[in-house]
Amino acid sequence: MDGSVIAAVNSRKIKLFLILSVITFIFALRTEAAVLLDTGVIPCDDRSCSRSPLGSPRGFDDQWAARFTLERDTLITGFSFWMNSSPSNIGESFTLSVYQGDILTPYSFPPWDSGISYTPDISNQVMSQHVTIVDTGAADNFDNQWQTLSGLSLALDQGSYWLGFSITGSDGYDGGLPSGEFGALTPVDKYAFFNSLNVGAPFTADGWTENSPDGFAFKVMGDVSPVPLPAAVWLFGAGLAGIFGCVRKKQAQA
Repeated sequence: MDGSVIAAVNSRKIKLFLILSVITFIFALRTEAAVLLDTGVIPCDDRSCSRSPLGSPRGFDDQWAARFTLERDTLITGFSFWMNSSPSNIGESFTLSVYQGDILTPYSFPPWDSGISYTPDISNQVMSQHVTIVDTGAADNFDNQWQTLSGLSLALDQGSYWLGFSITGSDGYDGGLPSGEFGALTPVDKYAFFNSLNVGAPFTADGWTENSPDGFAFKVMGDVSPVPLPAAVWLFGAGLAGIFGCVRKKQAQA
């Protein structure tokens, strides 16, 4: 075959490879929206399913928190809570917070129990936002439904975090989170509870106590990269080197 023809064919092959490589590289670097954690909800057909650990604001603050772990750096796009959302709750609000890190506190209640209590490090808050309750049209027979905060762009590093649901003096939510046997189908390993009336002796210094495994149901949504950036770059470069090596070998043989 004429050398010019071979060169033209090889040139087309190189162009085609480059186009396919760029497309592959873009797909490798893209992020994919996903539900990173979903505890699920325990099915229930009894009125007691609507009971809640949190009530209306009564002059003190309540907060529940659940610990979740990110295996790698992640862009969080939203959170959901399974909660009481009766028609009377529409338009009310609660506060969603995210904390990073744990507080470990020894406890002892002889002769029944002793150990280490895990609670959120509230001094390391990475976000806090009021959420208004809406009617999603998907409530069960007991007015429980998923309430979602979406549209976030919260970049979190790999590690452990706490998702907090609170009713403070500035919130007007008269309801709560079904928990325990009425809450998460697959609860996370650590839950904690805060009450502003329980600060100091004989309670904990910061008012937080571990409440595992009596947990509420929630979801964590985020964007994850299927192929880490360094790996994608390495694959792209290796492919280019391989194709150019083959082309040069054929040209030399011609």
